[in-house]
Amino acid sequence: MLRSSITRPLTRSLLCQSPAQFLCPFPPLLHQKPFTTTPRPLKKAAAKSSKAHPYGENAQEKTRDSPFDYAAHFESLETQCVAHIDKLKTDIAKLRAGGRNDPGILENIQVVLDKSNGASASLRDIAHVLPKGRSLVVSVYEAANVKHVIAAIQKTDLNVQPVPDPKNAQLINVPLPPPTKETRIEVANMVSKAGEKAMNLLRSARQDSHKLIKGLKKERPDDIRKADKQLDAVMKKVNAEAKKVIDDAKKGALEN
Repeated sequence: MLRSSITRPLTRSLLCQSPAQFLCPFPPLLHQKPFTTTPRPLKKAAAKSSKAHPYGENAQEKTRDSPFDYAAHFESLETQCVAHIDKLKTDIAKLRAGGRNDPGILENIQVVLDKSNGASASLRDIAHVLPKGRSLVVSVYEAANVKHVIAAIQKTDLNVQPVPDPKNAQLINVPLPPPTKETRIEVANMVSKAGEKAMNLLRSARQDSHKLIKGLKKERPDDIRKADKQLDAVMKKVNAEAKKVIDDAKKGALEN
């Protein structure tokens, strides 16, 4: 009787509780990312260098996969250097001609065509000027304007005397005086500046070649050393040629 009176309140209290309290709670689910069809952004490709290599667009790339073509490299280098020397010769020729038989000294002269009304024209519009040795030859388009062109040239401060051509009435020969000492020195100085510019271009070409050769990691060390010696030989040859062009031009400018 005592046991039933004790257990009855306990049994009643257990029955009064909710059944859910006897169940073990499940662990919470982990958060899952929603499914998406958007592709991942691709990595941006490395930008190619905009500076082209002086000895071919992919010269450095090719040397990594195949043996380096030394013969083609030095042929390209020598061609580049010869082009610099040819440009130097052209510039020097223009410098030596300038101020001595430059058509521009006559082409801008104003020619009076009619004194009554003051009509005038630039000499370049009514004639063509050509250099010929130490003279300038003026070819007048209309014979009636020859005398006007002669008068206009005589009035300038160029210290020249135009002479009509005895064989062609529309041609005027304009002998030019020999250059003064000051003019010759000025031309020689300009030749020196042009020469220094060309020598800088040759030095730059050598530096580019040397840098490329030193970057040939897969080439044999003996081949690299031979290439360095060949580079020195090529540059010694072109530098000597450029120096001779400059020295001869300076000497000619001072003598003539």
